[in-house]
Amino acid sequence: MRYQEYLPHPSLRPYIVNYWQIVMEPSGFPAPVEQILPDGNASLMFTSNSIRRSFDGEPEGIDLSGRAVFVGQKRKAIQYTFPTDNQVVTWGVRFHPSGVRAFTDLPMHECTDLVMDATDVFSSAVQELMDRIMDQPFSRTILPAMDQFFLSRFRSHQTPLLITTEMASILQRDQHSIQRLAETFRMSTRQVERYFKTYVGLTPKNFSCIARFNLAVLEANPYPDISLAAISHASGYFNTIHLQRETMKICGQRPQVVFEAKQSQMRPLFMHILRQRLAS
Repeated sequence: MRYQEYLPHPSLRPYIVNYWQIVMEPSGFPAPVEQILPDGNASLMFTSNSIRRSFDGEPEGIDLSGRAVFVGQKRKAIQYTFPTDNQVVTWGVRFHPSGVRAFTDLPMHECTDLVMDATDVFSSAVQELMDRIMDQPFSRTILPAMDQFFLSRFRSHQTPLLITTEMASILQRDQHSIQRLAETFRMSTRQVERYFKTYVGLTPKNFSCIARFNLAVLEANPYPDISLAAISHASGYFNTIHLQRETMKICGQRPQVVFEAKQSQMRPLFMHILRQRLAS
């Protein structure tokens, strides 16, 4: 698997983390599976071949082949299964937590845990990008075409969007209560909840739980023998019971499985993305 990232136009960087490309060559090995945990970011994907996306335990999942899809915020771990009989080229756009709303009126809570046709979010104009990628998946002209697409759709600054962006950034760095956020930004807790649901797609509590679990994954990944007590302490959980409950809710598995026996499921691609997000 080859994975590359590209920065968007400077005017888009407060809203878009990066554009990215994944290339997988044919192999005779079993279909590779990439496990992706919720990370607080929505994305846009352009897939040229048969890639299947599924939640843990789903027998079939969704076939993303030849589609431009918008992937809303996730609350649970999902899996991508890649084909092994032909080359796979996938382009994508990774948004900041509330960045999508700079380009659409669609409330983000309507997209949570969903994969939607991109035209339902960004209009039929997004199909032109898909056609360009299908025709010339390795062309560098794709990058300026993406810039042009988002710059043309860019909406004037919205104060609630900017406030929500700052609140999300705080929750990524530290564990704040909703009450504390409300006091910091001089608004009611109900207003904080409404901003997050509209501009991020998650409640502040959901978003905070995801940020804390991502930190636990980073703490555990380099150390296969690290104890659950050490992980929970370093990541801001009350105790190991708290960590166990959150791990089951997000991954559907006990933390002993997620953090110890199946380290290989935390694939390098996801770990790279996660480190980048927490460092931003």
